[in-house]
Amino acid sequence: MLDEIQGCYAKMGESIRVAIRSSATAEDLTDASFAGQQETYLNVRGMEKVINRIKDCFASCFGYRAVAYRKENAVPQDTVRAAVVVQEMIEADTAGVMFTANVLNGKREETVINASYGLGEAVVSGMVTPDQYILNAEGKEISCYIGSKEVEIIYDVHETKECLVKPELRNQRALEQGMVRKLFYYPLDFEIAMILGETKEQLFKSFGLIVPSTFKMDDEGITTLVRSTMGINGAIVHLPKVFRQMKDIEANKMQGEKEFYECKSALKHIKNQPLEQFNEDLRQLVSQLKQNENFCSHIDLEKEALKEHFSKEWQLIEAFLSKHGDRSEFNGYPFSAASWNEEPERLIHLLKQMIKMPPKEKKETITYLELLNKIKEVAGKKADQVEAHIEAVNFKVWRRSHCSIHSS
Repeated sequence: MLDEIQGCYAKMGESIRVAIRSSATAEDLTDASFAGQQETYLNVRGMEKVINRIKDCFASCFGYRAVAYRKENAVPQDTVRAAVVVQEMIEADTAGVMFTANVLNGKREETVINASYGLGEAVVSGMVTPDQYILNAEGKEISCYIGSKEVEIIYDVHETKECLVKPELRNQRALEQGMVRKLFYYPLDFEIAMILGETKEQLFKSFGLIVPSTFKMDDEGITTLVRSTMGINGAIVHLPKVFRQMKDIEANKMQGEKEFYECKSALKHIKNQPLEQFNEDLRQLVSQLKQNENFCSHIDLEKEALKEHFSKEWQLIEAFLSKHGDRSEFNGYPFSAASWNEEPERLIHLLKQMIKMPPKEKKETITYLELLNKIKEVAGKKADQVEAHIEAVNFKVWRRSHCSIHSS
């Protein structure tokens, strides 16, 4: 058997990514479902790892979870047989399961599709609350529940890892209505996986290959890319060069060192910009912009409109960006926030707040001295100590207000 496994895996390709999963005789019964009781291993690569995971998959048929479930459902332990399936992986952007009968209410005329981001393991293992789409006998969507979809399972260097889904994607549909309707026409209980998202589409396009992010299914359920939407662009002439560069280890090393040096230089430039100078230049910029009352009254205009109608003021803003644009919008966190150059709208927003901010009332010195004298009268022998403490606090407050910029 070992020779057969090695031969079949070798035919699939060199270090091909595969899923290793079980198919047991007692998995889907009329009164019990054993699906998920055995282990599944995804994104397994290399002959040795494949063989080890096949052994682990067989062994999981006698794990505590599977044995306990069979005992609970009165299935004799010695009657169970299992096979291990090795399948080529699909690096799915969206995946899930589809049932041609509604198992929740028993309605056979309804089709239920559960889907979420990443590989389908997150759905079938119950790790996430997926979207649920219910269709009637005509294929019309009659119910759509958007699940929370907090996490997704994606490829890792070795097998898989869990990642948080971006908050803005959690409230969106994992499958568009058009794709849900296409899936309706295949009377099976099967797992689905959607490949080639927009990111991969753009990646192919940069290499000169126009590959759509959507695909079509034929009558047998086989998914293929739509030939009429495929093509090439001018960047295709660079493809041989790209392949050569991918194999040139020395060139890749030099390119990596170059980019690292550029990154290091940029960080050094940011580090050498004193925060006090940044704040002082920002205050001067606001002061210069405030001199034009017409500009101040139109500060709520969009960036392009401000640039068009107030070219002199915009030159001041660009001068500030040329000097401080590489600085992170959040001081001290250059890797977790965009720079002012990357998102100048953030700077415009900050300038709006500072320009609209009413001028601070100046403290009357006589009032401060009078208050200090009254405190010293109450303090008695500790008057000098209290005065020194007040002066120290007053200095710290002054220093903080002159060395930090706070935007609302």
